[in-house]
Amino acid sequence: MPDFGASSLADRSLAAMLQARVSEDLQREGNLILTSAAVRPVVGDMVDDCFEVDSCPYAALQRLPARVGITAQLSRDPARNNALVAHVEFYEQNDPTPMDSLEEIVVPGQESAFSQAVRSKTQDLLGLLGPAPADDLIGAVRLIEAANAPIQPVQPVQPVQPVQPVQPYQPTQPVQPVRPIERPGPPKPTERDWQNDPLVDLLAGTDLRPRHLAGAEKAFRNAQRDPRDWLFQAMPHGGRVVFEVRGGVGMGDVDRIADSRVDVNASNQPQSDWFQEGPAAATRPRGALFIGYAPLAYLDLGVVGGLQYGNKLLTTGWTQNGVEVDTSAQQRVQAVQFYVQPRLRIYLAPTGPVKPYVFGHAELRVFDSFDIQSGGMLQYPEPPGGLMFGGGGGGGLMFDPGPMIGLFAEGAFTAHAGTRAAPAEPPGGVRPSSVAALPGADGYTIGVVGGLQFRI
Repeated sequence: MPDFGASSLADRSLAAMLQARVSEDLQREGNLILTSAAVRPVVGDMVDDCFEVDSCPYAALQRLPARVGITAQLSRDPARNNALVAHVEFYEQNDPTPMDSLEEIVVPGQESAFSQAVRSKTQDLLGLLGPAPADDLIGAVRLIEAANAPIQPVQPVQPVQPVQPVQPYQPTQPVQPVRPIERPGPPKPTERDWQNDPLVDLLAGTDLRPRHLAGAEKAFRNAQRDPRDWLFQAMPHGGRVVFEVRGGVGMGDVDRIADSRVDVNASNQPQSDWFQEGPAAATRPRGALFIGYAPLAYLDLGVVGGLQYGNKLLTTGWTQNGVEVDTSAQQRVQAVQFYVQPRLRIYLAPTGPVKPYVFGHAELRVFDSFDIQSGGMLQYPEPPGGLMFGGGGGGGLMFDPGPMIGLFAEGAFTAHAGTRAAPAEPPGGVRPSSVAALPGADGYTIGVVGGLQFRI
């Protein structure tokens, strides 16, 4: 167990206290603890700052009678009110990567909870490895005894004894040198070649895959940092399935307006009917979901499916031989339009917590028919439902508080096309002279939307 580290000098004494408490708890379970002081005569300064050195404690374990190495580092987390967080890693003698890890918030006055968590995790790992060999136990005891041996005081200088006469030479048998027991030395730690090593080798031992760095590989190699640390700094989107919950307002052609008329003869019998219908400008709420995939850190593509709320505005009336007789006041009912937008988005800054982006999209919007309840003998013609199509684009800003979640806001412009994107009436009908033409539509919709993005 090398000395626990701390990211600040102020926490060094607390790190030493926590290590002492962990050692006591493990010793009560019958374990032998090799500290840095005990192993330094064998491995030198190899165990200094062990948590931050890639080759430690694997290289040291190759030369020591120990099967499990425990390293720990204390740091302050600003995101948790500057709480003290302990990061612990557990190593097995023959594996350079951690067998397991532990992250605990150390609460003042409750240090024993952290110690018990480390003890429990250690005992679980030792249970998997089985009993230690007797030679390792003997070697460990000798190292501990040597480290704990009291320093011998300097002996006073003895008076010079008279020189004894030289004894005649007696031949002796040559002493045979003791052959030392050879133990394999530690493998030389390999330095990472950040620019040329295969990406799969640089990501070994992590949950990351090469697809997660697609489009940001150069930035990763230039950073020359542990992949997990780099992920929390750069937060790239590559290789992830993307979900979004979206909400905002649509401004433009989000309402529908219509006039419906019936013409009767002198006997009040219907002889013809006519209607006109088209879009009308308004500002109404909208909501949507997005699902897509990010093949590269700077690009994703997918589909938005949503609902645009609006109103349907309608007047009805009848004429006799083309002369206006009766017209209702304008009726207003709530309605919903469904829209689908295939879209492609490009992030102008593919790494970092703040990512501005631009996008382009096509749109298909579907609206339903007018349902006219006449309540009398006249049956008014009902303008049918239909669709508008179009396309456009926009831009926005994504803020990523973490690698798997993002907050965004954006603005989009969509130009509408098709017969139903403008006022229309069926062919062959005769407009009553008393009915004015519908107001001209905007021909577009502006969407201002914000939401939450999830990446898996």
